[in-house]
Amino acid sequence: MKNYLTISDFANLRNININSLRYYERIGLLAPAYIDEETNYRYYSPDQLSTLDVILHCINLGIPLKELGTYEKEEFVKDAGLLDDYKAMSERKIRDIQTGFKKIEYIQHCREEQEPYPAADGVYQRELRTRYLFIEEYNGSLNDDRQFDRRFRELFQYTQDQGLTPVMSGGFMLSFSGSEPPSVHLYHEVLTPDNAEEADTAISDRLMKLPTMVFSCLCVEPTSDTDWVEVVRTHFPNTARRIALINKQVQYEPQENHNLVEIQVLDGFQTYAH
Repeated sequence: MKNYLTISDFANLRNININSLRYYERIGLLAPAYIDEETNYRYYSPDQLSTLDVILHCINLGIPLKELGTYEKEEFVKDAGLLDDYKAMSERKIRDIQTGFKKIEYIQHCREEQEPYPAADGVYQRELRTRYLFIEEYNGSLNDDRQFDRRFRELFQYTQDQGLTPVMSGGFMLSFSGSEPPSVHLYHEVLTPDNAEEADTAISDRLMKLPTMVFSCLCVEPTSDTDWVEVVRTHFPNTARRIALINKQVQYEPQENHNLVEIQVLDGFQTYAH
């Protein structure tokens, strides 16, 4: 028939099974444009592809087809509000995929960075990729693991609730200025925050960007009374300004490093880069 497609041809245009088309017809979503009364063969018109595309897209988004079944036959494709809702859901799906891709990249970067340093002795240099740290002031003990674990998880949950993507890597950040006692922050890493510029000031002011650069590092096997400030002052140059990251929690670290804490020091750090 000149203006119609057989059910097989119509299904092949979207690489689906003809049984799927029969199902969509049965639940009232996509009826054939024409049914031959003698043969009972089903035929579809090319313009019905838009309806089929909406159905298939809803399936990809995980939307139950019974929700579409509340509309009269194919009228749901004419509902602007419905299509706007599904467009928004599609955008969220895209963001979720992009976030998943960033997590995969993060895992790869972590493994690549940590592999050369399984048992490094003394101070060594290593280049670390750009990182975003979410920080908050910390007044507790640097050796109280129970307190650290509780605060770290609270901070993790908070950033997650704010729409950021935290990862289970973090610790303490000591900011030195001359001979004064350092200020202490708790930090954990978040994946590249695409919406950082749009974030509330209370969020953006606590995001710290560390660009790709070389850090001076030292692996320490901690004890219950390790003086982290003294360790930094003893093993690293006493420059006017510097920060030291004490990595208490490291995601995807090698098994042989589980009993070690790496200190990463950046000399001459002038200001936080938000």
